[in-house]
Amino acid sequence: MTDAQEAFGRGGGFSPADWGTPWPLFRAVDARFRFTLDPCATAENTKVPERFFSPEQDGLRQDWGGVGTVAWVNPPYGRGTPLWMEKAIREAGKGATVVFLVFVRSDTTWWHASVTKAAEVWLLRGRVKFTRPGMPDAGAPMPSCLVVFTPASVRADAPGPRLGHWWPGRGAAPSAPPEPAPVQWGELQPDAR
Repeated sequence: MTDAQEAFGRGGGFSPADWGTPWPLFRAVDARFRFTLDPCATAENTKVPERFFSPEQDGLRQDWGGVGTVAWVNPPYGRGTPLWMEKAIREAGKGATVVFLVFVRSDTTWWHASVTKAAEVWLLRGRVKFTRPGMPDAGAPMPSCLVVFTPASVRADAPGPRLGHWWPGRGAAPSAPPEPAPVQWGELQPDAR
């Protein structure tokens, strides 16, 4: 078992619920979006200390603020991820922009039910190294992506997400993800060979 597998809860390891986003990754994404809320954080790992919801406050039960809110969501990974995605879609319907850092889980029902309502999906190259106070960083056991929900993207008549690939860079401060090229979700077909 690798350190990353142990860190992400396999084999009786630590819960991934409080693993934080690496600052260089967050700063690069924040340069484009200018976040105003971190709805699932602790005082130790929040990226928006001016406004965040702790586990005790339960961001799933809070109103995120609607129009003008730009939320950064690095959810507790595990069975609760679909609940956070559903909450993001509801909050985008109220006027918020919500950016998720989440594992690429195209093998799950929740992925297809939620990601197809996104404005953008950014596939990150490599594995994110998550942080936890007082412990070594741990590389994720699977690939991650950024999923962006906007008020327009969650409407029933929305065209589906634009897909982009972003390489944040190793060792250097990553630049903000550019605007993705328009790709209709239905255009992505598996190789029929």
